[in-house]
Amino acid sequence: MKETNDAQQDYLVSFPFMFGSRALDVTVGHDGFSYWFDSFAQVDAVKRDPDLILKAAFLRGERLKYLAQIRDEWTIKALVPEVELREIREVLSPRYWADSCDHDWDLEKRLKAILEPIFWKDVNPQLSVPIDP
Repeated sequence: MKETNDAQQDYLVSFPFMFGSRALDVTVGHDGFSYWFDSFAQVDAVKRDPDLILKAAFLRGERLKYLAQIRDEWTIKALVPEVELREIREVLSPRYWADSCDHDWDLEKRLKAILEPIFWKDVNPQLSVPIDP
């Protein structure tokens, strides 16, 4: 298992959640919530200012704050039911943080099974452009 680090203390698991050609970054926190970032928002912001990420990296300051605001503004927070959260915390998170070179397809499959109902019920209706089921 990996040594505990700041990221591990911040969240239990994080991975891209795919729906056809659309990806959302989902993170499950220790606080019992899932955080769904719709990367279309970031793409839209970069279309408006193609050098935004480069400027933020080099100039820091306001542009870096703006990138953080984009992530906050376009992230949807949804509660993970207690039983599923317990499974993520006690079983899946240790596997996620395990020091392994191999991708754990069973872990990903189980996380998707837990999070997909949350997505359709709580997240999709709040997306800027909802996905058709």
